[in-house]
Amino acid sequence: DSSARGYAKHRWLFERLFGAFSSLCVQSQDDADRVRRVLGKDAEVHACNTMKFDQIPDSNQDDAVAEAVQAELNRAFGPAERLIFVAGSTHGGEEELMADTVRELRMEIPALRMVLVPRHVERTPEVESALKAQGLSYRLLKDDTSDATEPVDVLVVNTTGELMNYYAAADVVFVGKSLGGNEGGHNIIEPAIFGKAILHGANMQNFRDVARIFREADAAIELAEDTGLAPELRRLLTDETARAGLAQRSRSVVENQRGAIDHTLDLVIPLHRS
Repeated sequence: DSSARGYAKHRWLFERLFGAFSSLCVQSQDDADRVRRVLGKDAEVHACNTMKFDQIPDSNQDDAVAEAVQAELNRAFGPAERLIFVAGSTHGGEEELMADTVRELRMEIPALRMVLVPRHVERTPEVESALKAQGLSYRLLKDDTSDATEPVDVLVVNTTGELMNYYAAADVVFVGKSLGGNEGGHNIIEPAIFGKAILHGANMQNFRDVARIFREADAAIELAEDTGLAPELRRLLTDETARAGLAQRSRSVVENQRGAIDHTLDLVIPLHRS
């Protein structure tokens, strides 16, 4: 939306910039319409979808990575039966909400364990404070200085580049920057690649088209308010059929939406040859 306002305000600049290209590939029809408002309705603009749907995990590393993740989960939570809730790319306000919700639900669902992956690892002290305030025990993935030998309630992933690995091990996923007073959202396609039951808030301004695709396919649960997290998470953790159905639909969305790379190449290669 802010980009569209910028295009309109500085049309003289963007008309020259966009007009320098033979063809433009954008994610959505809305994006194409924004460009055409600058260049005119006959501009060569193609809606090719997002290439994020074409992301495929490295199968050569899958087994080794999965084993390493399971070892970390065992180290943190012990070998007992567990339900893994991964809260990924969280921001301030969301860790407090996650901690409060997990504390509440663990009284009903003792197998519940949370993996908390803050978007910015430098915020780890704030995350620790949120967990302590709710009386939750935790372990840091990196540089843990605690001497706890008993299983904990929460594993805090205070490293970068690990989020996808823990999404793959989850039973239920929450994708952050969408609740707790935050706006913008993060990429819900990442857990869907692994066929996971996904929760996210309604504030998905940076992924509006992706959120719409999942909403129309009933492939993720969009929470209108912070208070919706606990009941929806409870339902998914206690109703295996509902959890599996949501997970299957999320994976189907990924399969059905793939093809942006091929579509883009089909447009680019003839230009290169001409």
